[in-house]
Amino acid sequence: MDAYYVSVLNLIGISVIAAVSLNLLTGCCGQISLGHGAFVGVGAYAAAYFVNLGVWFIPSLLLGGAVASVAGMFFGIPSLRLKGIYLAIATLAAQLILEYVFLHWGAVTGGMNGMPVMPPEIMGFSFDSDLKMYYLILAVAVLCVLAASNLMRTKPGRAFVAIRDYYLSAEIVGVNLFSYKLQAFGISAFMAGIAGGLWGHYTMYITP
Repeated sequence: MDAYYVSVLNLIGISVIAAVSLNLLTGCCGQISLGHGAFVGVGAYAAAYFVNLGVWFIPSLLLGGAVASVAGMFFGIPSLRLKGIYLAIATLAAQLILEYVFLHWGAVTGGMNGMPVMPPEIMGFSFDSDLKMYYLILAVAVLCVLAASNLMRTKPGRAFVAIRDYYLSAEIVGVNLFSYKLQAFGISAFMAGIAGGLWGHYTMYITP
């Protein structure tokens, strides 16, 4: 397969993961986010940071997602009081704040100089080519899509849809709005962080 088309497919696979993560938050739970790219960036930097510390790739990828999840829940706190365009503006602030952190926390992110990343390695096998990365990204993308699809059949997934459709009715029947909104931000940001971790390892260099 032509290397150019493989590289395009890799970027599409990473974008699919990020888009599915945003759909969980906005499409399923109705919480508008304009700062989702920042959570992808958090996952990219965090996964690369853990790998550079000597942690294996898969744990680093999951840890990157976990760090992004914490960031997502933190910036999701305003969702208790804000809705619609006001929540969108609050999440846009997350984008600006995290971009500032990426640029100025040089000890972790490398600041303006950026951060080199090694190709991912699993059990001694190095994904050091576009074609090898294609299979890795495809596998993770399939897992993320399946996870998101199955999530909608669970109690939290049904609660997300109830909040989206009519939050007052959801609250009346016992849905804890704040808890489930934070869960939506956390799960969505976790998946965005996974996309960011893959993106960082694929490009092998991260800059703000």
